[in-house]
Amino acid sequence: HTLISARALEEGQHELTFTNGLVTVMDFLIGADGANSRVRPLLSSATPQYHGVTGVEISLSPDTVSAPENRDVSDAVGMGSCYCGEDSKILTTQRNGDGRIRAYLWHRDTLGWALPNDPKDAKTVLLDLFHDWAPWHRKIIELCDEKAIYPRPLLYLPIGHCWKHLPGVTLVGDAAHLMSPFAAAGANLAMLDALELGLVLSASVTNGVSVKNREADVMNWEEQMLERAERWAALATKNLEAFVSPGAPQSILEVCRDGFGK
Repeated sequence: HTLISARALEEGQHELTFTNGLVTVMDFLIGADGANSRVRPLLSSATPQYHGVTGVEISLSPDTVSAPENRDVSDAVGMGSCYCGEDSKILTTQRNGDGRIRAYLWHRDTLGWALPNDPKDAKTVLLDLFHDWAPWHRKIIELCDEKAIYPRPLLYLPIGHCWKHLPGVTLVGDAAHLMSPFAAAGANLAMLDALELGLVLSASVTNGVSVKNREADVMNWEEQMLERAERWAALATKNLEAFVSPGAPQSILEVCRDGFGK
């Protein structure tokens, strides 16, 4: 169900209202509902901010990738990820497990930047934006799946985002620490958040601890989780500034030389 709102009740309980009319009350609420979390306002007034970088996600189907005439694209991307940046624009690609090649094309512009609805017109805009790039870069745009062109403006929560612990509710993943993908950490942090919080809550049930002690354990976990997220969010911002830079590709080389993950 799609959540409309979450309302705090007494003794740490929360009432949830969904679009299908369902209303339910729970003892412990975990906001795992992403960048535009409807649970976050219970804990924080922070809202996603715009990095000044926008673009799209496109992809090549496995059949397109494996076609002999597209060997140049497949070889250039390799078996993992490939980053190409210049003049405040970047094209990143990754090979997925099913053979699909997924690509992200980002550049600096206003949040209002948008592509035409017609996919062929959208491709024309992207080809013009990357008009002087390598043939295999432009080929990704030309051959991309016309039913899968998605806008991807880059948003983030303030570095060091945190909140005062409240009973019965917490946040994980993008709801807690939205950041750009330039530290390659967002999904991994979300999974780690969920694992660690799950262990905390499981232990509270298994060991029959009081609600007060459970909340103390959750608060301790929140502090560690947010401290970890702050480090990665700072790195993501540092890398974004280097990768989508007028000084690229030199600025990218400097970041990689210093250590991409440091």
